[in-house]
Amino acid sequence: MFHQPGVDDMWGCMAMKVWDNTELRVSVGFTSEEAYREMLPRDLMAQKRLVAERCESLRWEVPRFLKAMWETDAFHYDVVAQIRMDRWSRGRVALLSDAGFCCSPLTGQGTSVALTAAHVLAGELHLSDGDH
Repeated sequence: MFHQPGVDDMWGCMAMKVWDNTELRVSVGFTSEEAYREMLPRDLMAQKRLVAERCESLRWEVPRFLKAMWETDAFHYDVVAQIRMDRWSRGRVALLSDAGFCCSPLTGQGTSVALTAAHVLAGELHLSDGDH
């Protein structure tokens, strides 16, 4: 189940049953313009507080999920970030594949992008006839 609340900085909350319906995994996602280090506290309780603060206005089953978050040891928090660069190469050094043009780590397309990029690069190197 996926809940998209329509809140500007919240992209959604997902609940997924696993292990023959004996476990429920919940994932929430939100955007932030804050610095990466501000969004990734090292302390577990600080991470839970951050999630609770960001999700406190949500409805659906989210209040129930937040209550369970405080009661479980099975909690994982991380930041998905993207670095935007002016260019992908300088001289003979280039960022390739996910390092240079990852569509999003949330797509699960990293391998596909890497293989496509390798194929295109090989073709361009071949066409350059040794003039790299």
